[in-house]
Amino acid sequence: RQRMAAFAGQPYQPPQTARFDDDGRMRLTEWQTLAPGKADSQAVSPVVADDGSRVFRLAADPDKNSTSLQKRVLLPPGLYRFEARVRTRSVSGPGAGLGFESGRRGQRFEEGDVKIQRVTGTHEWTSISREISLQARDGGGRRRPGEGRGNGGDSSREVLLHAELLGQAGIAEFDPEAFVLLKR
Repeated sequence: RQRMAAFAGQPYQPPQTARFDDDGRMRLTEWQTLAPGKADSQAVSPVVADDGSRVFRLAADPDKNSTSLQKRVLLPPGLYRFEARVRTRSVSGPGAGLGFESGRRGQRFEEGDVKIQRVTGTHEWTSISREISLQARDGGGRRRPGEGRGNGGDSSREVLLHAELLGQAGIAEFDPEAFVLLKR
C-alpha cells in the first residue's frame, strides 16, 4: 500500500484499527485533508473559530466543487453509524455531509436508497450521521499479514471516511471531538 500511495504521489495514511469501547463507540482522530490545488493529502489540525471553539474548517473551492477531511479506518464486516457535528455559513450546492469509500481506491459506494444527510445554508451546530454496511466478502477476501486463512471473508478492510463540503460557496466547520463511529 505504501508503494502504491508513493506511486500515486500521495503519502500513505495507515488506517486506524477499529477499537470500540464498551458502548460500541470509536472516536475518530488524526484526519487528513487534500491541499488546495494539489492531489496529495496532508495532516490537518483544528483551528480556533471566532467563538473560541476548535474546529476543522472547510471552505468551498469553486474550481473543485468539493473539499473534504479524510480518515482511513480498518473495519470488520458489520453495520456502523458514522456521526459528526457541523455548522455552516452560506453553503450552496449539495452541502456539508459525511461519505465513505470501500473497496478499490477512489471507488465510492452509495448504498442504494439510503438518503445522505447534508446541511446547506447557514446553520448552528447540527448533528449528522451516515449508515455504513460492510458485507463479508465471498471466497474469503484478501488476507492481511498476520491473519489466518479461511476466515470466510470476515477479515477487516480499509474504509475511507469523509467529512465533506460539496458546493461552490460557503464554509463548513466540523467539531473535531464529535467524530464517532458506532458499531450497530
